[in-house]
Amino acid sequence: MVCDFCSQDVIAKQEIFRTKFFRVLYPRNPIIPRHFLIIPIRHLQYSFELNNNESKDLTHIQNSIFKKLQSKENCCGYNFSTNNGEKAGQEIKHCHFHIFARFKNEERSPFMLMGKNRDKKFSSKNFDKNISDLRSMFQSDHIL
Repeated sequence: MVCDFCSQDVIAKQEIFRTKFFRVLYPRNPIIPRHFLIIPIRHLQYSFELNNNESKDLTHIQNSIFKKLQSKENCCGYNFSTNNGEKAGQEIKHCHFHIFARFKNEERSPFMLMGKNRDKKFSSKNFDKNISDLRSMFQSDHIL
């Protein structure tokens, strides 16, 4: 069985950009419009399994996403998180990191929308437009 993050269908539909070590995907069910998943290309379960090169690339990706959103959309901060292990809430056994871009006039915090409070209408209604906008934004120049 292929992991969700290794599925070629998921990659084709959700990938925004990739680096040598990571794919950046737009989630199938995003919590907020500017929600990113950063996933190692090498299949690992836990973040502590990343090697030094992967760790450096991960930091570069975080900074690049924030700087791009800051310059293009006035993003003023971001949350970066991961869950390691089932008890910590990891649902897919492939290491991944969430970035939630934050804005001064945002309507709702991503943390207020997690779990039972999640607005399922948002994710399906705007997915195609958001993935298209993000691909254009990140592929328009070579920040990575």
